[in-house]
Parts: sequence; structure tokens; C-alpha cells
Amino acid sequence: MTASTHLAQFGVTIEQARSFILANITTPSVIFNTASNYGVTNEMLAEIYGGVTSDDVVGFFDSVGIDSSILDSVTPPDTDSITLLSDDLNALYDLVTLNNYTGELSTLSIRADVIAITGEQAYFDAFDPSSYLGAGDGVFSEEDFGVPGLGDLPATAETLESIFYGTLINALKAVDAQEVVDLNSFLSANSDALNAGDTAVTNQYVAMVLDIYIDPAVVPVFPDADIADVAVIAGNALVTLTGQGSNISVIDGVVSAFSQG
Repeated sequence: MTASTHLAQFGVTIEQARSFILANITTPSVIFNTASNYGVTNEMLAEIYGGVTSDDVVGFFDSVGIDSSILDSVTPPDTDSITLLSDDLNALYDLVTLNNYTGELSTLSIRADVIAITGEQAYFDAFDPSSYLGAGDGVFSEEDFGVPGLGDLPATAETLESIFYGTLINALKAVDAQEVVDLNSFLSANSDALNAGDTAVTNQYVAMVLDIYIDPAVVPVFPDADIADVAVIAGNALVTLTGQGSNISVIDGVVSAFSQG
């Protein structure tokens, strides 16, 4: 993997990394510790600095008594990482998409409104790509995501944001008026069974909800302004859950948002 691809998952450019190295060139331990913390190899350091080889980098650290071979150690598989879409949510394949909307439904607009509630640090912690399976190489592949059709995407917070809001908007725009009427009728007719935890009726309700969000709407019932409001509420909820230590993926957050709608 190239240094530029690896650094992208942390929102850092080659130029910024080079400036950091030059600013700390007289304190090699700072460079080494930072590289170690962020999984930057000797070869990547050579690429960032420019005009040198990985052997030159190893020699530089060796001259000050630092064994930089640890930087080239293989990173253990991230088996405890979050998966974007678990096997029990395969029915949602067709909903998962990037957010390509503009205006009030754009990721930038929704992000600003959520950050106004949560604060910037907590917000970006909720979309930290390092928590996800496959983020270590700087690229989320289709295999990493388990969702066909997305292609290979940068392992960045921006990618996860776009999927979160894009999928939520996609689901809400699939709801039409008749489906809402039918669902309300079902709830009225089966409220006692649902409250009693009747498995068959509960499964029927879940199937109806999934169908509502998966099937395209004849005429979407929610205007864009309402969808934007729901997206802000969902974003805030995801940040809150993450802050409480919940190991929740962005798709789990979407499901939580619209399953309660």
C-alpha cells in the first residue's frame, strides 16, 4: 500500500506528513513513535520524505540507536472490528448507498447540524474508520463491507458518513403514503399481540417495515426537510451510542433510526 492511501484513512496528506517529518527531523524518536502509532512503515516514510529508500530510513533511525524494523511488522488481523453489514441484515443490500444529495440533504449540511449538537470530536469519533473491518489497508473493499455494488472506497470517516446518511435517506424516500396507512392499520389490529410478544405477529411486523423501506415509493411521503430532520436525529443518536461505548456500525445506526420511525 502506498503512503498516500494509508494516510488518507486518517485525513492526512503526503504534504502534511512530510512537513511533520521535517519539523521533527532533529528528534527522530518523535517521528518513530508517531509512525509506530499510525502503522506507517519504513517504506512509507521513504515515500513521504522523498528521494530516499526504506534502507535509508532504517539507517537514519539506526544512527540514533532506534531499531525501526518494528515499523514493518505485520499488523494482526482486526478480528474484533465492526462489520458494516452483518449476515442477518442481508435484506438491506439494496438500501446501502453513498449520499449524493445536495442542499439540505447533503452530508456537509447534515454534519454541520449534528456537530452543533454533539461537538466535533464526538461526532468524528462515531465515524472513526479504524473501528471497521478492512480499514487497516486504507481501502474499504466490497469484501470488507459485505455489500455488492459499492466498489472499493477510501477507508475514511467521510465514506462512513456518506453511507450512513445515503442509506438512511434512501430508506426514507422509499416510503409512500399507502404503506404508512397499511402499517398503521396493522398496528391497530395487532397491538395486543405485539405487546404480548407474539413471535409470529412480531415477525410479520418486521417484514412489513423492511418491505416499506426496500420497495421504491410511488410518491415519497416525506418531504426533504423532514428527511433532513430525521437524519440529524439519527446522527445525534449514533454519536450518543458510540460515546456510551456501543459497538455499533453505521448501518446498525440506520436500522435503529428507521425501525423506530
